[in-house]
Amino acid sequence: ITPPFASRQYVPLEAHPAPFRAFIDTPVTAEGILAFANQYGWLGGPITRTVLGVGGHLVAGETLKDWRCEIVALRRAVALWDMAQQGESERLARHIRWTDSAVHYHDAEGDPPLSTLIASTEQYADTWARLRPGEVGPPALYAVQRMVNDQLAGRVSPRLLWNKEWAQLGLHVYPNSLLGALWLQFARAIAGNTRYHQCAWCGSWFEVSLEAYRPSRLYCTGACRFKSYRKRQEDAYQFHQHGMSLTDIAARLGTDTATAKGWIKKGKEK
Repeated sequence: ITPPFASRQYVPLEAHPAPFRAFIDTPVTAEGILAFANQYGWLGGPITRTVLGVGGHLVAGETLKDWRCEIVALRRAVALWDMAQQGESERLARHIRWTDSAVHYHDAEGDPPLSTLIASTEQYADTWARLRPGEVGPPALYAVQRMVNDQLAGRVSPRLLWNKEWAQLGLHVYPNSLLGALWLQFARAIAGNTRYHQCAWCGSWFEVSLEAYRPSRLYCTGACRFKSYRKRQEDAYQFHQHGMSLTDIAARLGTDTATAKGWIKKGKEK
């Protein structure tokens, strides 16, 4: 984080609906990482170290290399979970590799490439016995399970904590850093089979409750839905002013011709 800066305390998993999704979307560039850090803070934990800062002073800092490694690690796990959750067998088949005696997770597209054992006749034999040769979904879930458990180790711990009214103690799983909180939120999303969508207006990730909302919900709030609606109205009028046909305007804005015609009329009335 570039000085001067002001520190603040907040609860990441309460302040933001899906910071782990925002993290994996972060470009692995100095600018992208700095933008995430300025919004969410340092990752913390063992990657925060003492470095030589401006003027030769020792300051706490985190390297771009460590950030890139952490982004790639979580990005891999989430991508594999998404493919398994959505039943994308063809995509999973590119990552789940079978032989006669073993099954591996393989990611040739990541940086760096990665290949790890999921199970074999000699290692993780109990897992191997539960799998059917050639299947891709269950091995992917075992791979995700191992990735998440490895990352949670040492980054979260059980704590007895007071509730907000300071009236009762409860047992909670508590992250010791932002990085721990990101992996913990992902683990909770897996356990709850939680789905997230990206707002079509502001780009923020939000949780989609399959009971309360349609899975096709496009906006995180009513305000974003209204802003998008107003923008489409304005675009319809501008396209009309530039000579675009009513049919093309409707297709461009994802609506029918009657609605597009009404938007153009409202634009003329302003």
